[in-house]
Amino acid sequence: MQNKNCTWDQYRSAFIELAQKSNKSKPYIRRCLEYAEPIFERGLPIIFDVHHLSKLTGRSAKHIFSLSRFARCHYRSFSITKKSGGERRIDEPVEDLKYIQRWILHEILERLPVSPYAKAYVPGLSVRDNARFHQNQDKILTVDIKDFFPSVRSKSVFFVFRNAGYSDTVATILSNLCCLEHRLPQGAPTSPMLSNLVFSDLDKVIADFSIQRGLRYTRYADDLTISGSLDIRETLHFLYPLLNNRGFRLNPEKTRVLSRNMRQAVTGIVVNQYLQVPLNIRKNIRQDVFYIRKFGLKSHMEHIDETGDNYIDRLIGIVGYAIFVNPHDNEMKDYFSYLRSLKNDEKVQTA
Repeated sequence: MQNKNCTWDQYRSAFIELAQKSNKSKPYIRRCLEYAEPIFERGLPIIFDVHHLSKLTGRSAKHIFSLSRFARCHYRSFSITKKSGGERRIDEPVEDLKYIQRWILHEILERLPVSPYAKAYVPGLSVRDNARFHQNQDKILTVDIKDFFPSVRSKSVFFVFRNAGYSDTVATILSNLCCLEHRLPQGAPTSPMLSNLVFSDLDKVIADFSIQRGLRYTRYADDLTISGSLDIRETLHFLYPLLNNRGFRLNPEKTRVLSRNMRQAVTGIVVNQYLQVPLNIRKNIRQDVFYIRKFGLKSHMEHIDETGDNYIDRLIGIVGYAIFVNPHDNEMKDYFSYLRSLKNDEKVQTA
């Protein structure tokens, strides 16, 4: 029985009718309804046990038990190269487990409230929303959490589901379905949202610290930013033990203190006076457009040893991103219009 598109009274009446037909006792019915009502009021799917979860997901209870108890068998592990060097391990769930994780993501996790200070993995928000909070500030402190997803333990994930109203048994099954070796796997569709939900109380503590001092705080995934007239030593002495006590480690190599007289960048966006892509990106765009206008697209591509058919699309995408960051950038708007018309001309010539 599902609780979509009905009121609590309708659900309650239907549940009592079905339970009475199955000869369930009044105390049993009362316990079930007391458990179900707060979950219903949160807009979440009511899950009584693994057999109920089986009916909701369309997967057998036996298979769900296997996925939750023997998770290692249901992941494919590989490594990718980081932009900064080194390798990142990816644990990708097989399709059946990924299907159930997506169900958990859409039906449960996306319906839970997220910290207003979290700007990543939230529908409708982007790096721009994160950066704009720190525009034109005296100082900016950016810190990075090392191995963010694997630092989130299954016990914390369990309490996300437990605090949503689910029983210990159901919360354990759900957390096991989302964790690998007692941690959040890098590669599961549920990991980003769960990391936000687990970190919500820490977001609140850091935000309270910041607000008391007239500072601004946001978090974009594993990147924490605090800005304003801040005392760097005091702030770092506050952050390190707070995060360490919760199992998170800051990466000192990625800690940055940016003063007003420096280029201040937050999640890759310059925020000194107005939002802007970094100068090196703007210079590269100007240079490419200049040479395309002077020598033509084909000649420019030959000169830079570019053979990809999608070169013009990639360049348009970069310019489009610059406009996304600063919608009032008339220079980039001019480049965008020029490149779009150039692409249309190329299509006509090759038609």
